[in-house]
Amino acid sequence: MPLDEDETIIANAAYCIGAVAAFFLVSGIAFYGDSKELAYFAISMASLWGLIAIGVYHHQKWGYYGLKAILYLMLPSYPIGTYIARRTLKNFEERNLKRFFVKS
Repeated sequence: MPLDEDETIIANAAYCIGAVAAFFLVSGIAFYGDSKELAYFAISMASLWGLIAIGVYHHQKWGYYGLKAILYLMLPSYPIGTYIARRTLKNFEERNLKRFFVKS
């Protein structure tokens, strides 16, 4: 069954969050020999981002709020984080994508 445009946007957001989680995981593994503290931080961030990606992909309400929390935390990271966060938040508000996140 093909996805409509709004569901495709949600799936793409989940894939992007998953890619960031994979980046943190690979970074954590790479840093493990040099700095265990940095490796543990990267692996814990990978776990957090991975859980949020799963929640967004499966249309869970906690995934939606986790995504919004990450986007609001990205707003002060000028210029790229601000651009990505503003654009994503605006897109979610304009399309009323919250309606897809009804499960809890």
